[in-house]
Amino acid sequence: MQEKRVLSRVLSIILICALFSPIFSILPTASADSETIYVDTQSCTPLSAPGDGSIEYPYCNISEAISSSSSGDTIIVASGDYVLNQPISITHPLTLKGVKYDISALNRSSGDVTESTIDVRNSNGAIVITSSDVVVAGFNIIGNENTRFGFSISGNDNSLSNIEIENNLIHGMAKKINQLRSTSWGILTEAKVSSNFTTNTLDGLHFHGNHIYDIGGYNNSIGLGISLHEVVSTEVGGGAIIENNKFSNINDGQWAGVPTPGMGVVAQEEVLIYPTDQQSGITLRNNEYNTISVGAALQISERGVFDEQNNNFQSVDVFMINVGHTTTVMENTLAPFAKATGRNLTIGIADSAAYFASPSTAVAQTLVNSESDSHNIILSGGVFNEDLIIAPSNQLSNLLITTTEGGNPTFTGGIHLLANYNLNNFTIEGLTIQGEATPGIAFNIESNAGLSDITINNMTINGGDAARSGIISSGLSGAITVENNNFNNLDGAYSYTTTPDGIDSTAGQISQLSFSNNAITGSSGSVRLTPVSGLISSSTVNNNVFTNSGSNSTPMLSISNIAILTLDNNNLHDLDALVGISIEDVRYLSVSENNLSGLNIAITVDESNTGSMQSATFDDNSFTEIDTYAIEVPTVTGATVSVNQNWFGTTNISAISEMIQGDTQIGEQWNSWPGEDTDNDGWADEFDLCSGHNDAVDVDADGIPDGCDSLIDSDDDSISDGVDNCLTQQNTDQANHDGDVYGDLCDSDDDNDGMLDTENGEQLDMCPQGHLGWVRTQVTDPDNDGCHNYHEDDDDDNDGILDDVDLCQRSIQLNWESNQSTDYDGDGCIDDSTEDNDDDNDNIDDDVDLCPNGELNWISIRDTDFDGDGCLDVLEDFDDDNDGVLDVRDDCPNQYVNNETDLDGDGCIDTNNEASSFTERLMVGEPMAMAIVMIPILLMFVVGTKLYVNQINRDTKNRLLVSVGNAETPRRLRELSNRANEIFLSKAITKSHHNEIQEAIEERRELFEESELKELEEIEVNLERVLTKAIALGLTTENAVKRMHQNIKQGKFEPKHYLDMWSERIDKDSSTTAPVEEDTTADDEELDSTPPLSKTSLSKLKKDELVALAKDRGMLTSGTKATIIDRLLEDEDIEEVTKVSTPVTSLSAKSELSKLKKDELVALAKERGMLTSGTKATLIERLLPGTTRTLGGEEE
Repeated sequence: MQEKRVLSRVLSIILICALFSPIFSILPTASADSETIYVDTQSCTPLSAPGDGSIEYPYCNISEAISSSSSGDTIIVASGDYVLNQPISITHPLTLKGVKYDISALNRSSGDVTESTIDVRNSNGAIVITSSDVVVAGFNIIGNENTRFGFSISGNDNSLSNIEIENNLIHGMAKKINQLRSTSWGILTEAKVSSNFTTNTLDGLHFHGNHIYDIGGYNNSIGLGISLHEVVSTEVGGGAIIENNKFSNINDGQWAGVPTPGMGVVAQEEVLIYPTDQQSGITLRNNEYNTISVGAALQISERGVFDEQNNNFQSVDVFMINVGHTTTVMENTLAPFAKATGRNLTIGIADSAAYFASPSTAVAQTLVNSESDSHNIILSGGVFNEDLIIAPSNQLSNLLITTTEGGNPTFTGGIHLLANYNLNNFTIEGLTIQGEATPGIAFNIESNAGLSDITINNMTINGGDAARSGIISSGLSGAITVENNNFNNLDGAYSYTTTPDGIDSTAGQISQLSFSNNAITGSSGSVRLTPVSGLISSSTVNNNVFTNSGSNSTPMLSISNIAILTLDNNNLHDLDALVGISIEDVRYLSVSENNLSGLNIAITVDESNTGSMQSATFDDNSFTEIDTYAIEVPTVTGATVSVNQNWFGTTNISAISEMIQGDTQIGEQWNSWPGEDTDNDGWADEFDLCSGHNDAVDVDADGIPDGCDSLIDSDDDSISDGVDNCLTQQNTDQANHDGDVYGDLCDSDDDNDGMLDTENGEQLDMCPQGHLGWVRTQVTDPDNDGCHNYHEDDDDDNDGILDDVDLCQRSIQLNWESNQSTDYDGDGCIDDSTEDNDDDNDNIDDDVDLCPNGELNWISIRDTDFDGDGCLDVLEDFDDDNDGVLDVRDDCPNQYVNNETDLDGDGCIDTNNEASSFTERLMVGEPMAMAIVMIPILLMFVVGTKLYVNQINRDTKNRLLVSVGNAETPRRLRELSNRANEIFLSKAITKSHHNEIQEAIEERRELFEESELKELEEIEVNLERVLTKAIALGLTTENAVKRMHQNIKQGKFEPKHYLDMWSERIDKDSSTTAPVEEDTTADDEELDSTPPLSKTSLSKLKKDELVALAKDRGMLTSGTKATIIDRLLEDEDIEEVTKVSTPVTSLSAKSELSKLKKDELVALAKERGMLTSGTKATLIERLLPGTTRTLGGEEE
């Protein structure tokens, strides 16, 4: 019984296929040979005959040429204006070329009259492409506010491939339909989306040599140069290559009232709407961008490449937006740029990186549009000819301005931080400042609303020749860090100050201040570290170098109002300042291992309020070449001030005591031997290790004073301290992963990501030398392992499942372990949570899965889980079809039954039961069910076929009527009449259509002058006489004459061509004295001195040689090379018959013809291939084998 059912279904399928098979006979088929079709609007007038697409008779418009073309054809469009009221549709493989198809549009202009111009200012668009294998090149396409697109490449019906748009001028599109449909495009691609999933895709797109400009702008319409959707390829560049184009004046607009930037290229994945819309394989390279807000915005999941040059951008705000950070950007050629991370201009689509031309614009746009917790601006190397303006428009936290790895961005201007709203946690690092944004200030921090927690790191601030201060701050509070900076040639009031002169009303409480590892060189501006009010809780001033700087009116370094101050390892020498360090109102002071020389007063300590200082220690410092006081504490009372183990450059304890002024406790100091000391370094000449230099200055403690030390190397690793990035630890390789001032060996944070590499001997940072230039946030490092999620963390949620196989890369819970109990299927999603509703990953949700923790590594499909209950049939499901009959006694384990269909309980549908539903009856092949389905389908097919054929008939009739209306000669009307007869005989038009066409021809013929008709008739009558006489003379045959009439009918030759040719041959034949009966071969050879043509000889000629030969013979020259060869061979056959002529049976006398009826004369003339029009006498005259009249009608 089962076999019978299967057989019935097979027969049903065969029947369906048989019914539909006739459809394929009427489907269009591709042409085997490609043709070249010509279009030239300038050759057409209202009275012009309809063209046939040849170079002699081109079509007048592009649409007509496309309609008549076949797959693989080429259409060449001449110069001129082609005005469209609706878009052109290209529905089959085709090449469409304008006259300048091989000249880049970047070297052309729209106003050139020699352009092939498609004017779509009264159309919604220019060209719609719905086929693969299409090329469009060399056009000037102009639109306006009525035009929405230049090109629309639509894969709504099929996936498309291999489409090339090249060397076109595309401009003016600016249509806005409404607030939500306000975008205009130069080129738009899209494909079909069904049920929220993409079903078709595009690939093999190549757009190059185009100039797309003046897009959008009308009524706030948004301009997009190229907009890509559904472009997919597994190869780099396989989806789309966009190269060597120019995008200019792509205008901003508004979408739903929201300002939206114009963009040169957009590749957008609508993943929120269509989950499968993920683009890939798109490359942009060597394009030009001019006067656009955004060069490109690319949301490409895989194999996206942006390879553009910086100098190809002019007046562009944003080079590109890398949505999702998934496109590969060639940053080395794009520099200089400012990369902003976060959501910025993508308005919430996804995290991205926007590459701005201007750092100030990057800051402004990011602070306005970003929704992320952190704001990172990353500057590349290069020169920015601008001031860096940082002016948040609302309260802001976590702003980082840094550089790319190895980058050294330089500003010709200065920096102005204007915080009119509270700014918290601001870091700026790695920049070089050459100018000033505020007069007289290189870096002006003007925080009118307060600035909390600021870090200025690794900056170079140059004063140049101007009297310029370095950094002047106001409104500071929280933790202030100024480290690793270079202050050069700053001759303003300050190299650095924490507060300006005058009122600083917005300043708050500074909790911690660090001024360390800075170098102040050649600067008269001093350094001032002081709060506006209150005390700074703690401050460290360490490892700074002051050389060739200072002013005699101001201490080099002024520090005041600090609770705890540590002053260590600073070097002050060769200064113009009289006082090195001035300290006031510090409660607890520690001064150690500093080196001060060449000063009037090295360190002075004061207190404005008696008893404010609690203690001060001066240990292990070096004071040399001090004129007055090394340590001065004139006003300090009540505090313990101890001075121990310092070097004062002398062994005389009295002299040392005189160099310390104030209430101090002087302990044991460094001493030397007595004697003459010519270099005044405290060492007698007899024991002086380095004559002429201060022996006390021995930074590396190697026993060789620095003045005579060829290598100052504190850690003995053969690297000079001046360049050694680990002063106290040997590291000869100088490895420095993050490029800061500390080598990896002594850097507690090698990758500068804010997480210590180790703590208490345990590793904290799992990527200690990982990705650079980022800030750890919940977005970039949610599992707090120190590895950047996007670049180096292969387990973002730290669950033990690598991201490439983790279906929940960012789990709702961090730092959990995936095991058999928490993650049964090992997919990285927590079981029994909103993350994983399919614990065994069998594609059946747990709430309906009868085996939620069943077998693994299988998918529930009909073959493995017949009843879809989530239990694997072969191992864990004992009733595969869920019909209540266990498989062990179910004879049909994959057939559902119930107590009505299976009365014997064997698990199979009883054979004597009729199918209970129409579907079942149909599937078992019941004839009545088959008839119910197939009869309507068959009727629809018959009616549809009839409608299809009728439509073809109407279209054919209408085209012929148009040609009749445009006919300019009576002969053209005769050709159309013959063509109508042929089409009618082939049943391509109906009899009524045929009669309508013939009536139109007769009406058109009446419009011609009688002289034109008479002239045509005379030529035809004379031609019949000449051909009849040629037959009689044996110069040709009836078959040859028939072929000549066929050539005239097909338009290959004009009647006058044959009239002149045979008149000449008859004249030559009449002039010879040889009898007619004699062999005429020699005469024929004289007439045809050229050797006979053959297909082999003609094939060896080039096409232009064939065209010239056809032109000499008065033949048409259009068509392919093969067409011209066939035309020449037919003409050769006609001439060859004159060489082997046969006698012609002629009518004996005119009287014999007179006895025939007119219809008999017509039949006889028709048999001989002669004209059948005219009176009976005319027919008799035409049928006579010879004539006693000359062609002119004179008696001989």
